[in-house]
Amino acid sequence: MVAISKEYNGFWRFLDSHKVEELVEKLKSRMKWMGYTNAYAFLKYVGLECVKPDLNVIRVLFRLGFIKNTKNNPQTYAQIQIIGKKIAKANKIRMTVVDFTLYMYGAGEKPFVKYSVCGKVARCDECPAKEFCKYIQLT
Repeated sequence: MVAISKEYNGFWRFLDSHKVEELVEKLKSRMKWMGYTNAYAFLKYVGLECVKPDLNVIRVLFRLGFIKNTKNNPQTYAQIQIIGKKIAKANKIRMTVVDFTLYMYGAGEKPFVKYSVCGKVARCDECPAKEFCKYIQLT
């Protein structure tokens, strides 16, 4: 981060000079320990508009049929960002809210929710999105 700050005359200038997808690639290449999920998470936590593509978000979007597979690759991550932007725009909310909602739906975390609806064990009968869900249609 120090090297990036020196190169760009401040870390925020680095962040302001690239789109999210470019920043992810640059962070990954400059910080060898950082993978895609952590790069998106870092950018989200510093205030950029993106969705952290963790396994819970991927699971929910896959079951709803928004993404074609659950593979952890740049194409899936790009799809997630596009979907997150569309959901945010349609609901006039920030992508951070989309991210949090998808995460909580797929993970469930006390004290926020009792349990996940779309976790490893799907609770399809309790899901308000079941009429749209591809997962429930296959079971």
